[in-house]
Amino acid sequence: MGTLDPQTATTHRLMTERVRLRLYGLPHQQAENLLSRILHWALLNDDRLGITNSPHVRDEKQASAEINALAMSKTIELDVMYSQTALRDTALQLIRHVTPTLTRSS
Repeated sequence: MGTLDPQTATTHRLMTERVRLRLYGLPHQQAENLLSRILHWALLNDDRLGITNSPHVRDEKQASAEINALAMSKTIELDVMYSQTALRDTALQLIRHVTPTLTRSS
């Protein structure tokens, strides 16, 4: 159970999750760059997301039957902590800034 904020009457819960990113078609250096950007963002936004492990890029071997070769596949596992309130606030900001587009399929 979380703590109740008396001013806003909302409950604050700290959540933990394991996030697994699977990357296909990226060279190792580009996957490392992506991980560096995620870690940097988390440091700048520590009120929204905390990373509790030392993630690294892991090369995976995955056969690609179509071209009879090994696919470039990478995995990054992150253990994250976040406040449900911060997640909700971030989601609402994203929803407010999204512009829907409708297309007609033929």
